[in-house]
Parts: sequence; C-alpha cells; structure tokens
Amino acid sequence: DITVQAIQNAARDGAFRLAMTSATQSNSGASAYFGFLYALAGNPDVLTLDGLNDPALQEQVRDLLGQVDRSSGSSGWLKDSLVTHYDEFDAMFNYEALVIEANQALTAAGKEPLYVIYPANGLSVADSPLGYVDKGDAAKEEAFLALQAYLLSPPVQARLVSLGRRAGLIGLAADQADPQVWNSAWGIDLARAIAPIPTPSSEVI
Repeated sequence: DITVQAIQNAARDGAFRLAMTSATQSNSGASAYFGFLYALAGNPDVLTLDGLNDPALQEQVRDLLGQVDRSSGSSGWLKDSLVTHYDEFDAMFNYEALVIEANQALTAAGKEPLYVIYPANGLSVADSPLGYVDKGDAAKEEAFLALQAYLLSPPVQARLVSLGRRAGLIGLAADQADPQVWNSAWGIDLARAIAPIPTPSSEVI
C-alpha cells in the first residue's frame, strides 16, 4: 500500500509533477487536504484543533502542498487540463471517476493513461447525499420523491456505474462493472476495502 508520505516524498524527489484542486474552492481539494492532515497527523481517531496546531504537522503539510505544481478551482477543469496539457504534469489528486474519464480520453488519443493510487492512510470519499428540506410544499415533495425514485431505479444506477461512478454502497461487485471502464490495468481496484478517513467536527473544518 502507498501512503500519503510516500507520495509526498516521491513528488519532492521529482518523480512526477503533481496537480490538485484548491482546498478552498473545490470539494476534491478539500477532501485531499483533510486526507493529508489525517495521514500526516499519524492517523488519529479524529482530527482535533490541538492536533492542527502542532507545528510539526503544519510544517509537513506546508511541505506537501509545496510539491503541487498546478492548482485549479475545479475537479473537472483539472482533469481536462491534464488531458490537454499532457506533457506539463504527470499526476493529480482527483476523484476516481474523473481519473477514469481522463484515462478514456488519454487512451483514445494514443497516450499513456494514469495509474490510480488509493492512499492507504489518507483516503477521502465523496459521498454526496441527495437531501430535501421540507417546507410544507406537497408538490415539491412529490417532485423530489419522483427524482429520488428515478435516480435509484436499476437502469439509472446501472448507467451511473457505466460512467465510472460507484452507485449505492462504496463497494462495487466486479460482475456489475464493465472492465473497459473499471479497468484494473489502470489501477482500479474493486476488491479493495474502502476505509475513508473519519470526518472531523465542524469546528475543526
């Protein structure tokens, strides 16, 4: 398993040119940042304000972020930029689904695809639930429930999986996945137990 620290050291040694989105402008950047903090803090039960104030942790995070050669405010823009400017940087922190999209574009252009790495000690999961705020509007509630039922229907769930999105629970059975999309040669690992970092309190965030 490859750790956040191993990625940090390899980037510092010039093994690759690294890109990520801004932690203040993009969910993927913020997720990566929390993963960095958690890993560099030694994988505590949960991140705390006292832990964040540790000068050693702050220096480690500054060093890791100093290895980032390219930043952006959008996960999709970062993916497109890597594909378009293939010779300018070599690696990115981004969503699994967007790495799949990047690899589809790169291989279609005859270029070498990226290889997916799941940081063993600092993995974040983009779990974006669909929510509804009930304000007593029956028509809006009915429309929401219809949308929810549509998104959870088997054809739509299958379509999401075909686009490189993990539908339902974090895990994904191999027999549900198109190997041309969920390509193990790209490092996509459906057998891996996904263990995301614990989300810190709102005060810490």
